Amino acid sequence: MNKIIASLCKTNNEKFVLAYCTSPDDLLHTNGCNSDIVKNFIISIEKSLERLQEDLIGTNTLIIISADHGHNDIGEPYKMLDLNELNECLIMPPTFESRFLSFFVKSDYKKYLHNVSIACLAKNLYCIPKKNC
Repeated sequence: MNKIIASLCKTNNEKFVLAYCTSPDDLLHTNGCNSDIVKNFIISIEKSLERLQEDLIGTNTLIIISADHGHNDIGEPYKMLDLNELNECLIMPPTFESRFLSFFVKSDYKKYLHNVSIACLAKNLYCIPKKNC
């Protein structure tokens, strides 16, 4: 991929080049944050980016690297639907997305929910009211 990007950047035309790589995301999902496979991939991609940077010297090119989310290994999974104290606070069951949950909380239970979530999940849950989003 480096050769293609470098050749595009060495032309005189203005351009926007977007390169997408599924890793390390797929490797992190499969192997966890601290696996040797992930560590070796990160080292490899860093070396590749260093070579690309060297190839682009003198081309007036800006490289931006971005991730759409981070990763964190989960030590102990939580079964949110099994937490009766939490479910008592909700208008309906939580809506699930792969990285977060949305709760529709009964108005009388908003303060109680925060205390319940801290008691049940300790430091592993961040409660952000909709008005703060």
